Amino acid sequence: MVIDNKTLAPITGLVIGLSCVTSALRADEPNDNSLGKILENIEASARKKVQAEVKNLAEKGFNQVPGLNASLTGFSSDNDGDSYGIKFDYHISQATSKASEYKINGQWNTSGNFEINSDGLIGVNEAENPRNQITANASLLGNLFYFGGNVGLLHDDDFKEGTRRMSIAATDCVERVGAENSRLCDREINALTKRYRDVIGRNFNVRLVANVGIETDQSFSATQVTYGGSVFLGFNSYNKQDKIKYLNILDYPAAMVRGFAGFEGDGFAPSGLNFPTVRFAVDQVDPDDQSPRALIAGDDSNYSRLNIEAAYRSPLFKVGKTPIEQINGDVIYLTASYRYYRELSPSDIVRAAGLVDQRLWTVSLTGLLGGLYVSYSNGELPLDVERDNVVEIGFKTHF
Repeated sequence: MVIDNKTLAPITGLVIGLSCVTSALRADEPNDNSLGKILENIEASARKKVQAEVKNLAEKGFNQVPGLNASLTGFSSDNDGDSYGIKFDYHISQATSKASEYKINGQWNTSGNFEINSDGLIGVNEAENPRNQITANASLLGNLFYFGGNVGLLHDDDFKEGTRRMSIAATDCVERVGAENSRLCDREINALTKRYRDVIGRNFNVRLVANVGIETDQSFSATQVTYGGSVFLGFNSYNKQDKIKYLNILDYPAAMVRGFAGFEGDGFAPSGLNFPTVRFAVDQVDPDDQSPRALIAGDDSNYSRLNIEAAYRSPLFKVGKTPIEQINGDVIYLTASYRYYRELSPSDIVRAAGLVDQRLWTVSLTGLLGGLYVSYSNGELPLDVERDNVVEIGFKTHF
């Protein structure tokens, strides 16, 4: 079985086009992971890391690592049997404004972003693709952050002096063991990172989004255009001593695994950094005459659709050191997501066809050997005809 030119041509064009946008928008971005930057100013590096965490945790599950991620994946489904293909996700974000300095307790911060996102699964045989939907969208976002910790300490002379001493200790350690053994200095570097996390404390995040996008199958024969708005809600507590972490009930199973595995020596401790993120969206959908709604229900008119999503990601344990670990790390993560779509005010023929709503939930283990993952999902996407159970195993790499 092979992918024909009809399938490859539009996908190739999409990937090349998105890659060009990546090059244009990311040309001036610094390499935050270079050891030279850490040695030059490890304090600034730690602070920047925590500030990046604020943004990344607010987006977890909905946006991937910037750039193009591709996976060679094999999958088995109840309805479509066994097959394999290429799974991809693409994300690029360009700031339209910069968040202000952290100067006072409980400070509100605002920022703006323009984003392009795309994801999908391309099977070697479209008829055997259990998740035959490619999604792409462009979004304009406004972010509102609230920091509940004592962020004013970032400008306190005593705090700065203590941080400077910790920075010197971490820098001396890295210089002593050498770049290739810098992981031996995790204790010193993580202590500095923890100092900033404790100062930030609790963080609330609200994101308002206006977007336009497209949903299509892998051959581009069934397509629908979407446009609308959404709201993201996120909460994290950066202070490990904050008791609010015990309200993160969803993290209890992962916390038990971390406790048994001795991950970071915390015992049983739900994480305040891993509260689920939720998204509420209302879109106007314009399907073509080949969409399931048109073919099954005979209705290709525009309609309004509610979309609710939740995403969760939490570390479980560390595995042994491997050559790939130096680049991709060695932490195994548990990820879970849920998507729900429901047509607002559906017609009687859409109700009769059973196309009023769709739902999909997915649970995955990621991070083994850098990019290996295994996942289980149940449900269907808007362009799917029937619900399905799918088991998937693959290896992801980043471009």
